[in-house]
Amino acid sequence: KFCSFNSVPYFFLQEIDCGVLPIPDKAEKILETHTNVDGVVRFKCKEKGYEISGSEIRTCGNNGLWSGSPTSCDSK
Repeated sequence: KFCSFNSVPYFFLQEIDCGVLPIPDKAEKILETHTNVDGVVRFKCKEKGYEISGSEIRTCGNNGLWSGSPTSCDSK
C-alpha cells in the first residue's frame, strides 16, 4: 500500500520538480524550501523605492509548475 495526495501516488509527487526560480533583478529570495511539490519560494525587493509586482510567494504544484505569476521588482 502507498500514500497518495489528491489521488496521485506519493512516490510520483517526490519525482516532480518545478525547477529553480530565477531571482528577479533588484530582488532576493527570503524563503526557499525545495523545488518539489509543495515547495515554497518567497521574494522581496532588496532596494528602496521598489515594490513586488507579480507573485511574492510561489508554490510548486503537482503539475510541475510554479503557482502565481512571474515576480519582478518595479519602481514605485
